[in-house]
This record gives sequence, C-alpha cells and structure tokens, in this order.
Amino acid sequence: MFETVYSSDEWPPGERFDRWREMITQSYLPSVVSCDEAADFRGVAKVLQAGPVHVATLRLPALQVLRTPVHVRRFDPDQYQLAVTLQGRRTMAQGGLEVAPEVGDLVLNDSSHPYESWMLPDRGAVETITVGIPRAALPLPRMKVDRLLAAPMAGGTGLGGLLTQFLVRLVAESESYRPQDTVRLGTVVLDLATAVLAHRTETGGAVPPESRQRVLLVSINAFIERRLGTVQLSPALVAAAHHISVRQLHRLFLPQGTTVSEWIRHRRLERCRRDLLDPRLAELPVHAVGARWGFLVCGGLQPGFQDRLRDPTGRLPAAKPAAADQAAGLKPPEPTRCRPVPRLVGVVVHRELPGLFDAWAVLRPCWFMQNFTDTIETAAGKAGSVSSAPRTLPPSSCAP
Repeated sequence: MFETVYSSDEWPPGERFDRWREMITQSYLPSVVSCDEAADFRGVAKVLQAGPVHVATLRLPALQVLRTPVHVRRFDPDQYQLAVTLQGRRTMAQGGLEVAPEVGDLVLNDSSHPYESWMLPDRGAVETITVGIPRAALPLPRMKVDRLLAAPMAGGTGLGGLLTQFLVRLVAESESYRPQDTVRLGTVVLDLATAVLAHRTETGGAVPPESRQRVLLVSINAFIERRLGTVQLSPALVAAAHHISVRQLHRLFLPQGTTVSEWIRHRRLERCRRDLLDPRLAELPVHAVGARWGFLVCGGLQPGFQDRLRDPTGRLPAAKPAAADQAAGLKPPEPTRCRPVPRLVGVVVHRELPGLFDAWAVLRPCWFMQNFTDTIETAAGKAGSVSSAPRTLPPSSCAP
C-alpha cells in the first residue's frame, strides 16, 4: 500500500499552518485555506494511492476551504470526491446547494466545479475519509451522478454502510498491506462507491457484472463477520440472506481458493486466537472461548489452531511470567487446593481439542495449573467409560 503522511508536527509551530496550506495547494487541490487556530495549528493527512482511486484521511481543527473558478482552471484532476465524516461536522456547498451531513453520512462533490467547505470540530478535531474517484472510472451517466452533488447519503446502513466500514478498516490497517494489494483494494473501493451512486441514481444496469459480483462478495463477508458467534451460521444461511443459491455462493468463493465453510471457520479461529491473547479475558474458560465464536464442544477448534497461534518466526507465544499473570488478574496456583474439573471440560475438551488446550496452557500457565493440575486424572477416573482416543462427534453438531 502506497501511503503518504503529512503531519503538522514535522514543522516548527510558527510555520505549521502556512506549510500545511502550501502542501494542500501543491499536493491535493488548489484552494484558499483559512483557520482561526493558525497559531496553534495541528493537522494530519494520510493519502493512500489504491489502484484507480486515492483515499485521504484528514484530521483537522476548525478550518475553511474555498475552491474558486480560478483554482479549477489552474488544476482539475477531473474527479468526484465522496467523503464520510467520522468525527465533528463538515458543511459543504456546491452548485448553489449547501449540506451539513450527520456523522457517518456520505457527501459527493466535484473537483471540476467551485465549492466551499467548513470544518466544525468535536473534541478538538474533525476527522473525514475522502475517496477520489476519476470520472472516467465511474461507469454511470454523468448527468445523473451530478444530481447527487452536495446531497447527503446514508453511510450507516445498506451499501453506504458497507462502503464506510470498508474505508474505516482500509485506513486502519494500511500498514499491513503489501504493494501488490493496492490495485485489488482500490478496485473494491471503486466497486462499492459505484454501487452506492448507482443505487441513488437508479442506474444499476450500468454497473458491470464483475463489479456487482465483487460488491456482493464484500456484502457476504460483512454478513459473516457480524454473525461469527452464531452457531447456526452456514452457507445456506448466508445464501438465503443474499437471495442467491448455495451453488452460486460457492462459485463466488472459488476464486478465493477456499470454501464458504472454511472461510467461516478461519474467521472464527482468528477471533478465538485474539481472545486467547487478550489478558482481559484471562478468566474465560477454554470452552467458553470457542462457544463465544460459534464453536460447539467438538473438534472444530483443534486442526491448525496452533499454526494460527504462532508468530511470524513459527514460535508459540511465550508463557507469561508470574508478574504478568497477576497484572492480568490471574491468581497464582494453589498446589494443595484445586477446584474440581467438570467431566465435560476436564476430559472431552482435553482429549478432543488438544491443539487449543495446549495453546491455552502455554498462554495462561497459572490458570492451567490452578484448574487442571492433578485433576484431569481424577475426572478421567470417574469417567471410566471414556476412551483414551479422541471421539468423533456427528458432523451436524460441529460448526463449519
């Protein structure tokens, strides 16, 4: 991911606003920028060049931006700008219309026409994400799209919600992307923006089939993420929610090199991994971690779990020292007093989820010793009918 960061902290306090204004004029769009807090100006801009689009994140104080016809003639990238406000208020005027969208709403403006914008901070700052979309890359009638200029569009639900969620995650995780990811991610942003504008202009027929398919896949992934803790989550449920057949759903996942069930299981394992590494959840029993993310008490957590737990060097996380256990709220082991272990946890979990159980012991040694030392044998002795070999539960009782 190619990201450029501009921060006012890079410049001396007395020069920050002037340098920022110069940067905006030369690197972004020529305009007149004014600020009531110029003496103590603090601003940050992050610009991601993602394939066909660019995504700019701005965090600014109270600010006014005026782009005049002179500025348009000086330089015009010929693009639409679709912006969402995450914090504070941003009022925008273009083409004789003025809009003050709520936080989370989307607003469209056009670089080829003059406009004016006011930033009204909340808790000291305004934060926005703006997508720059080349007009030539948008397969929609220009006259119909122009009717959306300076008009609020819902960014919390439907397609607008999908776009906003994707943008927030994109900028939050920008450092983790590789350069080769840029075109793919930028294409998804363009597809989602196109879908939002096509829905508002009722020009869905102009959207290419491959673009509609990519938007559908983003919608499906978002649906899965919201329901990972639901045991009933399945390919059939996902397909029904999106009004497609299960066969069509599987075809969508074929280019991803995985199946729907495998993807659900992968995302659930990642959530379990995150919880195991979270000291705030140190007292949560191992079976509860799985149940929290849709796993029943079966072998669904075992295969490959340790591989997902390993760091980039291939090692499992080191055991916490006693001080870290105490800081996390874990009590030291009591050799002479051990709480009884239920047969379900002490035997079934231990034998059917060895990968997760061993990882749990590595991550939380004090909890493991306190709850399981010298008690698994006792529980196993009481459950004489339990075989030493792992049981195989009916497929219907296991999560995907």
